Amino acid sequence: MSKSRRAFLRDGAITIAAVSLGGQGLLGCSDSPAALPDGQQPDWPQPDGPVADGGTDAPTDISRDAATDSALDATFAKRPDTTVRQRIQGVLPSKKQPASNKQQWGVTQLVAGDLHLRQDLLQVDATATIATGPPVSLFYAAHLTDLHIIDEESPARTINLDQLLSPAWRTQEAHGTQVLDAMLRKLHKLDAFRAFDCALLTGDSIDNNQKNELGWFLDVVGGKTVVPNSGDLEDPDSGPDNDPHDSFAAKGLGTIPWYVAMGNHDALIQGNLPHGNLLGYSLITGDPTRDTVKQLDLGRVNNPTCNPILTDEAQQPGRCIPTYPGQLKSGALTADKARVHLSRKEWVNDLLYAPGLPGGHGLTNDNLSSGTADYVADPVPGLPLRLVVLDTTALATAAGAYGRVDSFLEPALLKAQQDEVLVVVVSHHYLDGIVGNSGDLRQTLNSFPNVIMHLVGHGHTNLVTPRPGVSPAHGYWEVQTCSLIEWPQQGRLIELVDRRDGTAEIWLTLTDFDTDHQPGGALAQASRFLALYEVHSGANGSGGDDEGDLGDRNVVLPVAVPQEVQKKLSALPGQPIESMLFV
Repeated sequence: MSKSRRAFLRDGAITIAAVSLGGQGLLGCSDSPAALPDGQQPDWPQPDGPVADGGTDAPTDISRDAATDSALDATFAKRPDTTVRQRIQGVLPSKKQPASNKQQWGVTQLVAGDLHLRQDLLQVDATATIATGPPVSLFYAAHLTDLHIIDEESPARTINLDQLLSPAWRTQEAHGTQVLDAMLRKLHKLDAFRAFDCALLTGDSIDNNQKNELGWFLDVVGGKTVVPNSGDLEDPDSGPDNDPHDSFAAKGLGTIPWYVAMGNHDALIQGNLPHGNLLGYSLITGDPTRDTVKQLDLGRVNNPTCNPILTDEAQQPGRCIPTYPGQLKSGALTADKARVHLSRKEWVNDLLYAPGLPGGHGLTNDNLSSGTADYVADPVPGLPLRLVVLDTTALATAAGAYGRVDSFLEPALLKAQQDEVLVVVVSHHYLDGIVGNSGDLRQTLNSFPNVIMHLVGHGHTNLVTPRPGVSPAHGYWEVQTCSLIEWPQQGRLIELVDRRDGTAEIWLTLTDFDTDHQPGGALAQASRFLALYEVHSGANGSGGDDEGDLGDRNVVLPVAVPQEVQKKLSALPGQPIESMLFV
């Protein structure tokens, strides 16, 4: 039988979905569909051609049917690149390199991507029943975390501690607004093919708990003109649009709804220090609005000087940040009242009235009165899926803390169970980074079979961890995504698929930001170059570990679905699986 290429791809996508019902493996590379009981056939239409292998057109007899192609072009048109098709990696391995290779430090290249790897580590497949139809997609979101928008000129910094704490100063840190803008532009390219239900921003949106940093973050996501500069509006590289302090027009998230969690750098000075005193700042780092930096202070002013390093990835303009802390200079600087530190209530208040959808971005007036950032939200009307967002910031130190299991988390999960909805728990800190009661948290999450995922940041690493329970129905997945401040500077796409057999799948796909927009793209390129440069120089101690292994990147994660939720999901029509179209 002859069929058009797009009709073949459509049917091939259905077949691949059916193949995914059984066993682990690289999706698109399986040889045969899952076995059904003897004599039983699935009751949905089956394709009459071979299954596409990793997106290739395997059949040789594929004619073009203009009418069918026209009808399917919008659905099956080539998607923007994600790391399924190709990804960005260093010319040199992502680890400390000898000085003899210095000319290639930070230089990147495009390599083949990673096909989705299916992992049934919670042993969910054994619980599946006979499917009543082909798998359908019900939810599609983006995850960005640890943006670390930073006023690198602030005197309330601990730059001199960089030799002890590598995150105290990063070569690329001034470029944070341009990197975030580049990633949001990439999300818009993807959104043009399948609209995102929401974006989830899981904390450390800013770096040093300063009001001007939060303002820059909100200007970027709000699509406003961004002026990422403090004190004197100096121009290290003379002229517009050629250094990270120059103003630019941001794309913003537009109509994509976004939700936010609080991170330790949002709430604490340098992510560690409280300022709950009459001074409004820490005696360790000093007043961020002051106009001098003494030689003996731990904080030193970053006086940018151009230090261009020409590479294939980042040509001119040069990076206008010194490449090692020894070039940083102490001395006088212009005071700036906008550098003032934020109380937790002030942070909540600014987010409550931030532009974009939905109003408050999950936060409510209850958060304003309590000074905490716990909340629940149903991101898609009519979809039985709920976000339970936890504020895991401690009163001091970067480690997480959570003391409201009984007063907030458990009641929220009980209500979700009564409402017969699936739950995605969202927090900045991952489970093992929450000190004191991580065991209680784990036990609580495993107690509710409608909890399917815990979405986190903080570790700056791509990491997927199974959290099995007493049965497959009580297991869930912990999903951590790397940061935008450090290599590899990626975001993650999340898609929830109902397999119509009592189970579901969470499809995870990493994406790099694009740099084809100008002039901001060149500065985002520079940041990526410098982020990898820090790995190759040894300044970033975690090295390439933040990229994650194959099982931490593009993966498909089966989860069990409670019967009461299955009934609701079966009534929803769903959409084609977007993640299958990234090949």
